[in-house]
Amino acid sequence: MRTQMAIQSMQMGRLDQARALCLQAVAADPADLSALRLLVQIHGQLGETAELTAMLAALRPPASDNADFLSALGAELRDHGCFAAARDAFVRALQWQPGRTDAYYNLALMTRYSVADGEVAAMEALYAQTPVDSKERRELCFALGKVFDDLGDFDKAFGFFREGNDIVYRASGHSMETDRRWFAAVRSAFGAEFFGRMAGVGCDSRMPIFIAGLPRSGTTLVEQILASHPEVHGGGESTSLHDTVTRLTDSAGPGFPAGYDRLDPDRVRDRTRAMLGAFDAAAGGKARVTNKGITNFVYIGLISVMMPNAVIVECRRDPRDQGLSLYQKDLHEQPYGYDLASIGACYRHYDELMAHWARMLPGRVLTLHYEELVADPETGIRRLLDHCDLRFDAACLAFHETKRAVRTVSHVQVRRPVYRDAVGRWRNYERHLGPLIAALGRDGAVHA
Repeated sequence: MRTQMAIQSMQMGRLDQARALCLQAVAADPADLSALRLLVQIHGQLGETAELTAMLAALRPPASDNADFLSALGAELRDHGCFAAARDAFVRALQWQPGRTDAYYNLALMTRYSVADGEVAAMEALYAQTPVDSKERRELCFALGKVFDDLGDFDKAFGFFREGNDIVYRASGHSMETDRRWFAAVRSAFGAEFFGRMAGVGCDSRMPIFIAGLPRSGTTLVEQILASHPEVHGGGESTSLHDTVTRLTDSAGPGFPAGYDRLDPDRVRDRTRAMLGAFDAAAGGKARVTNKGITNFVYIGLISVMMPNAVIVECRRDPRDQGLSLYQKDLHEQPYGYDLASIGACYRHYDELMAHWARMLPGRVLTLHYEELVADPETGIRRLLDHCDLRFDAACLAFHETKRAVRTVSHVQVRRPVYRDAVGRWRNYERHLGPLIAALGRDGAVHA
Protein backbone atom coordinates (compact mmCIF):
# COMPACT_ATOMS: atom_id res chain seq x y z
CA MET A 1 0.00 0.00 0.00
CA ARG A 2 2.75 2.47 0.95
CA THR A 3 4.64 1.68 -2.25
CA GLN A 4 1.58 2.36 -4.38
CA MET A 5 1.02 5.64 -2.54
CA ALA A 6 4.69 6.50 -3.15
CA ILE A 7 4.25 5.89 -6.89
CA GLN A 8 1.25 8.24 -6.92
CA SER A 9 3.28 10.88 -5.04
CA MET A 10 6.10 10.56 -7.58
CA GLN A 11 3.69 11.04 -10.45
CA MET A 12 2.53 14.28 -8.81
CA GLY A 13 6.11 15.47 -8.37
CA ARG A 14 6.04 15.08 -4.58
CA LEU A 15 9.38 13.34 -4.27
CA ASP A 16 9.95 14.06 -0.58
CA GLN A 17 6.61 12.50 0.27
CA ALA A 18 7.33 9.53 -2.00
CA ARG A 19 10.70 8.99 -0.32
CA ALA A 20 9.13 9.03 3.16
CA LEU A 21 6.54 6.45 2.13
CA CYS A 22 9.20 4.17 0.61
CA LEU A 23 11.35 4.42 3.73
CA GLN A 24 8.37 3.42 5.84
CA ALA A 25 7.74 0.44 3.56
CA VAL A 26 11.38 -0.68 3.75
CA ALA A 27 11.42 -0.24 7.53
CA ALA A 28 8.39 -2.52 7.77
CA ASP A 29 9.90 -5.07 5.37
CA PRO A 30 13.63 -4.72 4.55
CA ALA A 31 13.21 -7.34 1.80
CA ASP A 32 10.47 -5.37 -0.03
CA LEU A 33 12.21 -5.19 -3.40
CA SER A 34 9.48 -3.13 -5.09
CA ALA A 35 9.88 -0.43 -2.43
CA LEU A 36 13.68 -0.65 -2.67
CA ARG A 37 13.63 -0.29 -6.46
CA LEU A 38 11.34 2.71 -6.21
CA LEU A 39 13.56 4.24 -3.54
CA VAL A 40 16.52 3.96 -5.93
CA GLN A 41 14.59 6.00 -8.52
CA ILE A 42 13.61 8.63 -5.95
CA HIS A 43 17.12 9.02 -4.53
CA GLY A 44 18.36 9.28 -8.12
CA GLN A 45 15.89 12.00 -9.08
CA LEU A 46 16.78 13.93 -5.91
CA GLY A 47 20.51 13.51 -6.57
CA GLU A 48 21.02 11.76 -3.23
CA THR A 49 24.15 9.81 -4.11
CA ALA A 50 25.19 9.20 -0.51
CA GLU A 51 21.87 7.47 0.10
CA LEU A 52 22.32 5.34 -3.02
CA THR A 53 25.78 4.27 -1.92
CA ALA A 54 24.46 3.53 1.57
CA MET A 55 21.74 1.31 0.08
CA LEU A 56 24.39 -0.75 -1.66
CA ALA A 57 26.51 -1.05 1.49
CA ALA A 58 23.52 -2.08 3.60
CA LEU A 59 22.16 -4.79 1.29
CA ARG A 60 21.80 -8.17 2.90
CA PRO A 61 20.16 -11.38 1.70
CA PRO A 62 17.52 -11.89 0.44
CA ALA A 63 17.54 -8.38 -1.10
CA SER A 64 21.15 -8.69 -2.22
CA ASP A 65 20.44 -11.77 -4.31
CA ASN A 66 18.09 -9.88 -6.59
CA ALA A 67 20.22 -9.18 -9.66
CA ASP A 68 17.55 -6.95 -11.19
CA PHE A 69 17.65 -4.64 -8.18
CA LEU A 70 21.44 -4.56 -8.06
CA SER A 71 21.59 -3.75 -11.77
CA ALA A 72 19.08 -0.90 -11.38
CA LEU A 73 21.06 0.45 -8.42
CA GLY A 74 24.28 0.20 -10.42
CA ALA A 75 22.76 2.13 -13.31
CA GLU A 76 21.63 4.96 -11.01
CA LEU A 77 25.04 5.15 -9.34
CA ARG A 78 26.69 5.15 -12.78
CA ASP A 79 24.53 8.04 -14.00
CA HIS A 80 25.58 10.08 -10.96
CA GLY A 81 29.27 9.42 -11.54
CA CYS A 82 29.72 7.03 -8.59
CA PHE A 83 31.65 4.60 -10.75
CA ALA A 84 33.35 2.53 -8.03
CA ALA A 85 30.04 1.87 -6.29
CA ALA A 86 28.34 1.22 -9.63
CA ARG A 87 30.99 -1.34 -10.55
CA ASP A 88 30.49 -3.04 -7.19
CA ALA A 89 26.74 -3.27 -7.84
CA PHE A 90 27.17 -4.77 -11.30
CA VAL A 91 29.81 -7.25 -10.10
CA ARG A 92 27.51 -8.36 -7.30
CA ALA A 93 24.66 -8.73 -9.77
CA LEU A 94 26.90 -11.06 -11.80
CA GLN A 95 27.78 -13.06 -8.70
CA TRP A 96 24.12 -13.86 -8.22
CA GLN A 97 23.31 -14.16 -11.94
CA PRO A 98 26.48 -14.92 -13.96
CA GLY A 99 24.66 -14.72 -17.29
CA ARG A 100 23.55 -11.13 -16.79
CA THR A 101 24.79 -9.59 -20.05
CA ASP A 102 23.50 -6.07 -19.30
CA ALA A 103 25.83 -5.95 -16.30
CA TYR A 104 28.80 -6.84 -18.51
CA TYR A 105 27.77 -4.15 -21.00
CA ASN A 106 27.66 -1.53 -18.23
CA LEU A 107 30.96 -2.67 -16.81
CA ALA A 108 32.56 -2.36 -20.25
CA LEU A 109 31.29 1.20 -20.69
CA MET A 110 32.78 2.26 -17.34
CA THR A 111 36.10 0.46 -17.64
CA ARG A 112 39.28 1.32 -19.53
CA TYR A 113 40.77 -2.10 -20.29
CA SER A 114 44.55 -2.47 -20.56
CA VAL A 115 44.69 -6.28 -20.47
CA ALA A 116 42.29 -9.08 -21.35
CA ASP A 117 41.66 -10.10 -17.73
CA GLY A 118 39.30 -12.61 -16.15
CA GLU A 119 36.33 -10.33 -16.66
CA VAL A 120 37.01 -10.23 -20.39
CA ALA A 121 37.47 -14.01 -20.50
CA ALA A 122 34.10 -14.45 -18.77
CA MET A 123 32.46 -12.20 -21.37
CA GLU A 124 33.98 -14.17 -24.24
CA ALA A 125 32.92 -17.49 -22.72
CA LEU A 126 29.38 -16.26 -22.24
CA TYR A 127 29.32 -14.81 -25.77
CA ALA A 128 30.11 -18.27 -27.17
CA GLN A 129 27.08 -19.68 -25.35
CA THR A 130 24.47 -17.05 -26.25
CA PRO A 131 22.01 -17.63 -29.11
CA VAL A 132 22.72 -15.81 -32.37
CA ASP A 133 20.51 -12.73 -32.85
CA SER A 134 19.51 -12.65 -29.17
CA LYS A 135 19.42 -9.57 -26.93
CA GLU A 136 22.13 -11.16 -24.78
CA ARG A 137 24.38 -11.69 -27.81
CA ARG A 138 23.90 -8.07 -28.86
CA GLU A 139 24.82 -6.73 -25.42
CA LEU A 140 27.96 -8.85 -25.30
CA CYS A 141 28.93 -7.79 -28.83
CA PHE A 142 28.88 -4.12 -27.86
CA ALA A 143 30.66 -4.89 -24.58
CA LEU A 144 33.43 -6.89 -26.27
CA GLY A 145 33.73 -4.34 -29.04
CA LYS A 146 34.46 -1.72 -26.37
CA VAL A 147 36.97 -4.05 -24.67
CA PHE A 148 39.03 -4.70 -27.81
CA ASP A 149 38.81 -1.07 -28.87
CA ASP A 150 40.46 -0.22 -25.54
CA LEU A 151 43.08 -2.90 -26.19
CA GLY A 152 43.84 -1.52 -29.65
CA ASP A 153 42.72 -4.63 -31.51
CA PHE A 154 40.52 -2.65 -33.87
CA ASP A 155 39.81 -5.41 -36.38
CA LYS A 156 38.54 -7.71 -33.63
CA ALA A 157 36.60 -4.86 -32.04
CA PHE A 158 34.91 -4.01 -35.32
CA GLY A 159 33.86 -7.63 -35.81
CA PHE A 160 31.96 -7.50 -32.54
CA PHE A 161 30.48 -4.07 -33.28
CA ARG A 162 29.33 -5.20 -36.72
CA GLU A 163 27.62 -8.31 -35.34
CA GLY A 164 25.87 -6.35 -32.59
CA ASN A 165 24.65 -3.71 -35.01
CA ASP A 166 23.51 -6.30 -37.54
CA ILE A 167 21.38 -8.05 -34.91
CA VAL A 168 19.40 -4.85 -34.38
CA TYR A 169 19.35 -3.60 -37.96
CA ARG A 170 18.09 -6.85 -39.49
CA ALA A 171 15.04 -6.74 -37.26
CA SER A 172 14.38 -3.00 -37.58
CA GLY A 173 12.75 -2.79 -41.01
CA HIS A 174 14.54 0.53 -41.47
CA SER A 175 14.27 2.28 -44.83
CA MET A 176 16.67 5.01 -45.97
CA GLU A 177 14.08 6.13 -48.50
CA THR A 178 11.54 6.66 -45.71
CA ASP A 179 14.12 8.80 -43.89
CA ARG A 180 14.76 10.85 -47.04
CA ARG A 181 11.06 11.55 -47.58
CA TRP A 182 10.52 12.53 -43.96
CA PHE A 183 13.40 15.04 -43.89
CA ALA A 184 12.09 16.50 -47.16
CA ALA A 185 8.63 16.82 -45.63
CA VAL A 186 10.03 18.77 -42.68
CA ARG A 187 11.80 21.22 -44.99
CA SER A 188 8.64 21.63 -47.07
CA ALA A 189 6.37 22.20 -44.04
CA PHE A 190 8.60 24.86 -42.51
CA GLY A 191 9.08 27.24 -45.40
CA ALA A 192 8.69 30.99 -45.82
CA GLU A 193 4.89 30.75 -45.86
CA PHE A 194 4.82 29.01 -42.47
CA PHE A 195 7.10 31.54 -40.79
CA GLY A 196 5.16 34.45 -42.29
CA ARG A 197 1.83 33.07 -41.11
CA MET A 198 3.09 32.30 -37.58
CA ALA A 199 5.00 35.55 -37.00
CA GLY A 200 4.32 37.07 -33.57
CA VAL A 201 2.65 33.95 -32.18
CA GLY A 202 5.27 32.97 -29.62
CA CYS A 203 6.20 33.91 -26.05
CA ASP A 204 9.13 36.15 -25.17
CA SER A 205 10.85 33.93 -22.58
CA ARG A 206 14.61 33.52 -22.84
CA MET A 207 14.71 30.83 -20.15
CA PRO A 208 15.22 27.74 -22.36
CA ILE A 209 18.51 26.85 -24.01
CA PHE A 210 17.91 24.19 -26.66
CA ILE A 211 20.88 22.00 -27.56
CA ALA A 212 20.57 20.29 -30.93
CA GLY A 213 22.60 17.80 -32.90
CA LEU A 214 22.71 14.20 -34.00
CA PRO A 215 23.74 11.62 -31.36
CA ARG A 216 27.45 11.58 -30.44
CA SER A 217 28.02 15.13 -31.70
CA GLY A 218 28.95 16.60 -28.30
CA THR A 219 25.52 17.61 -27.02
CA THR A 220 26.07 16.03 -23.59
CA LEU A 221 29.41 17.82 -23.24
CA VAL A 222 27.86 21.18 -24.13
CA GLU A 223 25.01 20.64 -21.69
CA GLN A 224 27.43 19.64 -18.93
CA ILE A 225 29.36 22.87 -19.52
CA LEU A 226 26.18 24.95 -19.32
CA ALA A 227 24.83 23.02 -16.32
CA SER A 228 28.04 23.92 -14.47
CA HIS A 229 27.03 27.59 -14.62
CA PRO A 230 25.34 28.79 -11.39
CA GLU A 231 22.43 30.29 -13.32
CA VAL A 232 21.64 27.19 -15.40
CA HIS A 233 19.78 23.97 -14.61
CA GLY A 234 20.69 21.00 -16.80
CA GLY A 235 17.35 19.63 -17.93
CA GLY A 236 18.76 16.71 -19.91
CA GLU A 237 16.66 14.94 -22.48
CA SER A 238 13.38 16.28 -21.15
CA THR A 239 10.36 15.33 -23.23
CA SER A 240 8.62 18.69 -22.71
CA LEU A 241 9.21 19.91 -26.26
CA HIS A 242 8.43 16.55 -27.87
CA ASP A 243 5.24 16.26 -25.80
CA THR A 244 4.21 19.74 -26.94
CA VAL A 245 4.83 18.84 -30.58
CA THR A 246 2.72 15.71 -30.13
CA ARG A 247 -0.17 17.68 -28.68
CA LEU A 248 0.01 20.26 -31.44
CA THR A 249 0.06 17.50 -34.04
CA ASP A 250 -2.95 15.82 -32.48
CA SER A 251 -4.88 19.05 -33.00
CA ALA A 252 -3.70 19.55 -36.56
CA GLY A 253 -3.05 16.26 -38.30
CA PRO A 254 -1.83 12.67 -38.14
CA GLY A 255 1.86 13.16 -37.34
CA PHE A 256 4.74 15.59 -37.48
CA PRO A 257 5.15 17.49 -39.74
CA ALA A 258 1.74 16.77 -41.30
CA GLY A 259 -0.91 19.34 -40.49
CA TYR A 260 1.39 22.21 -39.64
CA ASP A 261 -0.21 24.29 -42.38
CA ARG A 262 -3.37 24.24 -40.24
CA LEU A 263 -1.99 25.06 -36.80
CA ASP A 264 -4.16 27.31 -34.62
CA PRO A 265 -1.97 30.23 -33.42
CA ASP A 266 -3.89 30.47 -30.12
CA ARG A 267 -3.29 26.80 -29.42
CA VAL A 268 0.40 27.21 -30.20
CA ARG A 269 0.61 30.08 -27.74
CA ASP A 270 -1.24 28.15 -25.03
CA ARG A 271 0.94 25.08 -25.44
CA THR A 272 4.06 27.24 -25.37
CA ARG A 273 3.03 28.76 -22.05
CA ALA A 274 2.37 25.32 -20.63
CA MET A 275 5.79 24.11 -21.77
CA LEU A 276 7.51 27.14 -20.28
CA GLY A 277 5.71 26.42 -17.02
CA ALA A 278 7.19 22.91 -17.06
CA PHE A 279 10.66 24.34 -17.73
CA ASP A 280 10.26 26.81 -14.88
CA ALA A 281 9.19 24.06 -12.47
CA ALA A 282 12.18 21.93 -13.48
CA ALA A 283 14.68 24.78 -13.16
CA GLY A 284 14.57 24.77 -9.35
CA GLY A 285 14.75 28.55 -9.09
CA LYS A 286 17.53 28.99 -11.66
CA ALA A 287 17.12 31.56 -14.41
CA ARG A 288 17.87 29.26 -17.32
CA VAL A 289 17.27 25.62 -18.20
CA THR A 290 18.74 23.42 -20.92
CA ASN A 291 16.89 20.94 -23.10
CA LYS A 292 18.88 18.49 -25.25
CA GLY A 293 16.19 16.26 -26.71
CA ILE A 294 17.56 14.02 -29.45
CA THR A 295 15.06 15.41 -31.97
CA ASN A 296 15.59 19.11 -31.17
CA PHE A 297 17.29 19.74 -34.53
CA VAL A 298 14.06 18.75 -36.29
CA TYR A 299 12.04 21.25 -34.25
CA ILE A 300 14.24 24.32 -34.74
CA GLY A 301 11.63 26.00 -36.94
CA LEU A 302 8.90 25.38 -34.40
CA ILE A 303 11.11 26.49 -31.49
CA SER A 304 11.80 29.76 -33.31
CA VAL A 305 8.06 30.41 -33.68
CA MET A 306 7.08 29.38 -30.16
CA MET A 307 10.00 31.04 -28.33
CA PRO A 308 11.68 33.59 -30.61
CA ASN A 309 14.09 34.60 -27.83
CA ALA A 310 15.11 31.10 -26.78
CA VAL A 311 18.73 30.16 -27.38
CA ILE A 312 19.52 27.36 -29.84
CA VAL A 313 22.97 25.75 -29.92
CA GLU A 314 23.88 23.18 -32.56
CA CYS A 315 26.70 20.67 -31.97
CA ARG A 316 28.78 19.46 -34.92
CA ARG A 317 31.54 16.91 -35.20
CA ASP A 318 33.53 15.30 -37.98
CA PRO A 319 30.87 12.90 -39.28
CA ARG A 320 33.39 10.09 -39.64
CA ASP A 321 34.20 10.21 -35.93
CA GLN A 322 30.58 10.83 -35.08
CA GLY A 323 29.32 7.99 -37.25
CA LEU A 324 31.87 5.56 -35.83
CA SER A 325 30.99 6.57 -32.27
CA LEU A 326 27.30 6.04 -32.97
CA TYR A 327 28.01 2.61 -34.48
CA GLN A 328 29.98 1.65 -31.37
CA LYS A 329 27.11 2.40 -28.96
CA ASP A 330 23.87 0.50 -28.44
CA LEU A 331 21.74 3.63 -28.09
CA HIS A 332 18.24 2.21 -28.63
CA GLU A 333 17.27 5.48 -30.31
CA GLN A 334 16.99 5.33 -34.08
CA PRO A 335 17.42 2.26 -36.29
CA TYR A 336 19.59 4.16 -38.79
CA GLY A 337 22.35 4.18 -36.16
CA TYR A 338 22.93 0.44 -36.59
CA ASP A 339 23.99 0.60 -40.25
CA LEU A 340 27.00 2.51 -41.58
CA ALA A 341 25.45 3.54 -44.90
CA SER A 342 22.28 4.66 -43.14
CA ILE A 343 24.30 6.74 -40.68
CA GLY A 344 26.02 8.51 -43.56
CA ALA A 345 22.75 9.09 -45.40
CA CYS A 346 21.09 10.45 -42.27
CA TYR A 347 23.98 12.85 -41.73
CA ARG A 348 23.51 14.23 -45.23
CA HIS A 349 19.78 14.69 -44.61
CA TYR A 350 20.65 16.43 -41.35
CA ASP A 351 23.15 18.64 -43.15
CA GLU A 352 20.48 19.67 -45.66
CA LEU A 353 17.97 20.40 -42.90
CA MET A 354 20.43 22.58 -40.97
CA ALA A 355 21.18 24.48 -44.19
CA HIS A 356 17.42 24.99 -44.60
CA TRP A 357 17.13 26.46 -41.08
CA ALA A 358 20.06 28.77 -41.85
CA ARG A 359 18.22 30.08 -44.94
CA MET A 360 14.88 30.48 -43.18
CA LEU A 361 16.27 31.72 -39.85
CA PRO A 362 19.61 33.41 -40.53
CA GLY A 363 21.75 33.89 -37.43
CA ARG A 364 19.29 32.01 -35.24
CA VAL A 365 21.52 29.06 -34.34
CA LEU A 366 25.02 29.02 -32.83
CA THR A 367 27.07 26.13 -34.25
CA LEU A 368 29.82 24.67 -32.06
CA HIS A 369 32.31 22.28 -33.61
CA TYR A 370 33.52 19.60 -31.22
CA GLU A 371 37.05 19.67 -32.59
CA GLU A 372 37.38 23.42 -32.01
CA LEU A 373 35.87 23.18 -28.53
CA VAL A 374 38.33 20.55 -27.29
CA ALA A 375 41.30 22.27 -29.00
CA ASP A 376 40.65 25.58 -27.22
CA PRO A 377 38.06 25.02 -24.46
CA GLU A 378 38.11 28.48 -22.92
CA THR A 379 37.54 30.29 -26.22
CA GLY A 380 34.72 27.91 -27.14
CA ILE A 381 33.09 28.13 -23.72
CA ARG A 382 33.25 31.93 -23.68
CA ARG A 383 31.64 32.00 -27.12
CA LEU A 384 28.90 29.64 -25.91
CA LEU A 385 28.20 31.67 -22.79
CA ASP A 386 28.14 34.95 -24.74
CA HIS A 387 25.58 33.50 -27.12
CA CYS A 388 23.45 32.41 -24.14
CA ASP A 389 23.81 35.87 -22.56
CA LEU A 390 25.52 34.36 -19.53
CA ARG A 391 28.51 35.84 -17.73
CA PHE A 392 31.68 33.80 -17.79
CA ASP A 393 32.10 31.49 -14.81
CA ALA A 394 35.21 29.39 -14.20
CA ALA A 395 33.02 26.46 -13.08
CA CYS A 396 32.19 25.92 -16.75
CA LEU A 397 35.85 25.13 -17.43
CA ALA A 398 35.75 22.55 -14.61
CA PHE A 399 32.55 20.99 -15.94
CA HIS A 400 33.82 17.49 -15.14
CA GLU A 401 33.53 18.28 -11.43
CA THR A 402 29.83 19.19 -11.62
CA LYS A 403 27.64 16.79 -9.65
CA ARG A 404 24.50 15.89 -11.59
CA ALA A 405 22.91 12.88 -13.21
CA VAL A 406 23.98 12.26 -16.80
CA ARG A 407 21.63 9.73 -18.34
CA THR A 408 23.39 9.11 -21.63
CA VAL A 409 26.27 6.85 -22.68
CA SER A 410 28.53 9.90 -22.26
CA HIS A 411 28.27 9.61 -18.46
CA VAL A 412 31.96 8.66 -18.21
CA GLN A 413 33.34 11.10 -20.78
CA VAL A 414 31.78 14.26 -19.33
CA ARG A 415 33.37 13.51 -15.97
CA ARG A 416 36.82 13.77 -17.48
CA PRO A 417 38.61 17.05 -18.19
CA VAL A 418 38.71 18.07 -21.84
CA TYR A 419 40.56 15.46 -23.89
CA ARG A 420 41.41 15.29 -27.59
CA ASP A 421 41.88 11.58 -28.18
CA ALA A 422 38.35 11.24 -29.61
CA VAL A 423 39.35 13.40 -32.58
CA GLY A 424 40.36 11.37 -35.62
CA ARG A 425 39.53 8.00 -34.07
CA TRP A 426 37.82 6.96 -37.29
CA ARG A 427 41.24 6.36 -38.84
CA ASN A 428 41.66 3.29 -36.59
CA TYR A 429 38.73 1.75 -38.45
CA GLU A 430 39.14 3.32 -41.88
CA ARG A 431 39.38 -0.03 -43.66
CA HIS A 432 35.92 -0.94 -42.31
CA LEU A 433 34.12 2.38 -42.82
CA GLY A 434 33.67 2.33 -46.61
CA PRO A 435 29.84 2.37 -46.51
CA LEU A 436 29.82 5.33 -44.11
CA ILE A 437 32.35 7.38 -46.05
CA ALA A 438 30.72 6.63 -49.40
CA ALA A 439 27.31 7.70 -48.08
CA LEU A 440 28.75 10.93 -46.67
CA GLY A 441 30.39 11.88 -49.97
CA ARG A 442 33.33 14.24 -50.43
CA ASP A 443 35.56 11.72 -48.62
CA GLY A 444 33.36 12.01 -45.57
CA ALA A 445 34.41 15.62 -44.94
CA VAL A 446 30.91 17.10 -44.71
CA HIS A 447 30.88 20.21 -42.53
CA ALA A 448 28.50 23.09 -42.10
